[in-house]
Amino acid sequence: SDAADQPRPTLRTALAQGRGGGFRTAAPAADVLRLAADAGWRTARLDTSGIEDKAALMDRVARDLDLPAWFGRNWDALADALRDLDATPGTLLAWTGSEDLEESLRETLREVLLERAEEPAPSPAVLVVRASG
Repeated sequence: SDAADQPRPTLRTALAQGRGGGFRTAAPAADVLRLAADAGWRTARLDTSGIEDKAALMDRVARDLDLPAWFGRNWDALADALRDLDATPGTLLAWTGSEDLEESLRETLREVLLERAEEPAPSPAVLVVRASG
């Protein structure tokens, strides 16, 4: 059977196995962050509540993800900064407030985050979890 036939791992399983990917959950972000921290993962919460434009989004991303000073506040620079996340076994990003973003911003951010989350080993794992506030 191929990978498409395999059941999707639970968040707990992904954390235990050091696997990256994207998840959505109704669980509160605080619970997701605690679960990841208990599994030894680096954690960050990205809260995009109240963001109205790309400039404000990039400022929030830089702050919430503690990105380096060289972060250029554009999509390519974000992709580069995400590649530098090197915590072992990985980094879990709990994303809240996604519904507040204008659709094109939300979808582009989702694509950039998931592109990094789906990188195979040996890249350190990144899990992106859209959680409730």
